[in-house]
Amino acid sequence: MTTAKAMTAKGFYKKLNSKAAASALGFIAAHREYLLTGDLSELVKPILDRIDSGELYPTPAISELKQVVAGHILATEKAKADKAIERVSSGGNRSSKAFEAVIIDSAGWIVLDDEGKDLRKTFDKPQEAERWVDRRLFDRPNTTGEVMHRGAPWETIEREDSIARILRRPKTPFMKRRPNPGNLSGRMKASETKVTFSNG
Repeated sequence: MTTAKAMTAKGFYKKLNSKAAASALGFIAAHREYLLTGDLSELVKPILDRIDSGELYPTPAISELKQVVAGHILATEKAKADKAIERVSSGGNRSSKAFEAVIIDSAGWIVLDDEGKDLRKTFDKPQEAERWVDRRLFDRPNTTGEVMHRGAPWETIEREDSIARILRRPKTPFMKRRPNPGNLSGRMKASETKVTFSNG
C-alpha cells in the first residue's frame, strides 16, 4: 500500500499517467490509503464513494481523478507563485539567488526527480543555470529547460542544444593541423626518362 507520507500530489499525478493506471481497479485499491488520508483526501473522497456505491466504474474514475489532481496541483502552484510575487514586491527576496532553472516535460509540467521533488534550482549566474539544465536534459527525452530571472522568463533551452554542448569536445594537440615541413628525407622522387624508338 502507498502511504500518505510517501506520496505527494505531483507524484500521484505522475502515477495516474503511467502504465500502472491501466488496471484501474487495482490501481485505485493500491493507492486507496493515500487517497483517503493524504492531502487530496477531501477532493477525491466523493469519487471513491461513487465507486464504492457502484455509481462510477473504476476506468472513468481514473479520468476524474486526473482532473481533480491536476486542478489541485495548478491551484497549489498558483498560490506559491502569488506568494513569491508578494515576497519580491515587499523586498523580502533580495538576498535570494537571481536565476532559477526548471525542467519541463512535453505537457508543460515540471519534471520530478527520483524522490518526487521538482527539478528546479536557483543560481547566482545564468551560465551556472544553463550547465545544470544541460546535465538534466541529457538523460531525459521530451524535456526542455526554462531559466528565469527573478520570476521573469530569461531563456528556453532545448534538449538538442544541451546534448550538443555536452558532446562538444575541446581540441587536443593531436587535432591541430601541423605545417608542411617541406622535403622530407626518404621521400620518393620522380624524374623524366627519355625513350627513343628505332625507325628501322
